[in-house]
Amino acid sequence: MPSVSDEISINGTGEAVFAALADPEVQVGYDRDFRSVEKLTQGPIGKGTRFRGDFKGMGKVEYEYAEFEPIRLIEHAVKWPFGAVRHRFDFQPSGDGTRLAQAITLRPNLLGRLLWPLLLRDLVGRRLRTVNRLVKAYVEG
Repeated sequence: MPSVSDEISINGTGEAVFAALADPEVQVGYDRDFRSVEKLTQGPIGKGTRFRGDFKGMGKVEYEYAEFEPIRLIEHAVKWPFGAVRHRFDFQPSGDGTRLAQAITLRPNLLGRLLWPLLLRDLVGRRLRTVNRLVKAYVEG
């Protein structure tokens, strides 16, 4: 399965870095490509929580928290027109800060198999790098 990953060191606690990504309503405040978000399930955010987000360049996308371990791991399960996607965020202590590693893995359909090498791989890679820089600026800012 095609995948792209990126990581960054952030001068902030695991709690602060996790909080910047665990609640999409927080991310909307610092990420201009994340236009809006709507929580689709009741209760606190955790495994199984579903959201609908409106993303620049992607439109409205529904996703579910497939994995959620506070201060350690978030994984979104997303259905794109190109196939099924897993977007994983791993948080690890690193010196005085936190290492944030992201990975997107695509289980492509026919369209995804065609577009991944031509377009999607580079777009997804840029998006991961952008999110990492935005989280770093938000936490360290």
